[in-house]
Amino acid sequence: MPISSIKRASSTQQPSRKKRRLRRTLLVALAAAAAFTAPTVEAAADAEGGGLPPLRDKQLLIASGKGKVTDQLPFCFNGAPGPCGWIVEGTHKGTPIRSGAFFAAIDDGKAASPHRCVAATISGLLYETPDDAITQVGEGQVCPNGAGGHLFTGRVDIAGVSGRFQDLSSGRGHVLITIAKNGSTTLNLTGQIRIG
Repeated sequence: MPISSIKRASSTQQPSRKKRRLRRTLLVALAAAAAFTAPTVEAAADAEGGGLPPLRDKQLLIASGKGKVTDQLPFCFNGAPGPCGWIVEGTHKGTPIRSGAFFAAIDDGKAASPHRCVAATISGLLYETPDDAITQVGEGQVCPNGAGGHLFTGRVDIAGVSGRFQDLSSGRGHVLITIAKNGSTTLNLTGQIRIG
């Protein structure tokens, strides 16, 4: 999906300084996501088949999936040299977004610890097809999971949309990403989307 084809979701509220900073970091994550392979997305979407789920105002957005850590984040969103977190990729199932692929860049500012939680940011994409996607940005924390891995939990806002999701004006939700010691990951996202 061309990065230029992603439309920023509008909001009736003026974004805070923190939100503007998070949205700027999304462009960095999108550049990293450009290497993400579209065939994986197409294969997952084709496997599900069936018609397109309808988009309605104030509709629940759900996505859950499995994947793996594919790299360390080679830069910090605050401009400091990296590595500063994880790049995770995988496949998901969801509603109203059909099965597809997910990508996320989690930035812990090099502070992840096996003993305490630290602040972190996330930029992520949910793909239905290479042309139909929802991007999110958010803040939360990275905590040790007690088994040598980490958990990212936080709130996300829809920051951009493309393809059949172009009518989405806003949305927010909660995300949980587990990062196991062996590099496997799980994604669970629940939120609400608005149309118009």
